[in-house]
Amino acid sequence: MSQDLILSRLQALEDIRAIEQVVYGYAYHIDSGEADAWMDLFTDPWILDIQMLRPDGGRDDHASIRGYDALKAHITNFKFTNAQSNVISQPVVQLDGDRASSVAYAMVIRERDGGPQIFSYGRYYDDLTRCADGKWRIARRVLVMGTFSRSTRPRLKQ
Repeated sequence: MSQDLILSRLQALEDIRAIEQVVYGYAYHIDSGEADAWMDLFTDPWILDIQMLRPDGGRDDHASIRGYDALKAHITNFKFTNAQSNVISQPVVQLDGDRASSVAYAMVIRERDGGPQIFSYGRYYDDLTRCADGKWRIARRVLVMGTFSRSTRPRLKQ
């Protein structure tokens, strides 16, 4: 195996790991109340589209945040709480030079009615780019989300 091939494969592994850190960092920084570190995960401009799953498997557009200033306003008004945990798992990353895509499962657990409950679930579909400073950042995120009604929300065993 040539040295160039080894270096190329090593770079791909480092890129995938860096992208995973961005995806996981989203939950960590928002749950920790680290607004500046959270903002550093995104490019300018930035797009977030939120779609809700329908019982028939279709999707409805729910909300959209477009632009870095709108994202900053969102995080500035966000109410950080210890009673919520964002859980992200199993990101699958596809590299394409200085661009990449990632799909990951997401779940929000909130403290309600005396115990933890799954509040929402879904998947993040991310488009990422390697920026001029060498860091990977999210340029666009589509969140396809389902929610549980209060009566059907599963409880986590304590």
